Amino acid sequence: MTIQTFYEVIGEDYEDVFNRFMMESLVVKFVKKFIEDPTFDMLEQSLENHDVQEAIRASHTFKGICDNMGFVKLKNQSEKITELLKAGAFQEVKKLLPAFKQEYQWIIENAQKLL
Repeated sequence: MTIQTFYEVIGEDYEDVFNRFMMESLVVKFVKKFIEDPTFDMLEQSLENHDVQEAIRASHTFKGICDNMGFVKLKNQSEKITELLKAGAFQEVKKLLPAFKQEYQWIIENAQKLL
């Protein structure tokens, strides 16, 4: 799978990301790094532990990573989770988690095809 095909499959804009990184090899490099990034797991763990401050930090960090990578849907979900956590709406966050995790897994599954 090419990097352009990867972005098409996940429904995101490769050209936007390419314009940010200016080199296809850098886009590929950072998508591969995304697979190994621990931030999503840290967010899940902090939510399981009801550690709201750590969850806010992790969701905000993850939002930034997704924004840089052009994963707009995942970035928007992270942003919503961050806002809800800051507002103390922990139960609302729990409702968003299945779709959030599904989107993340879809990206990871397809990114692994680049390896």
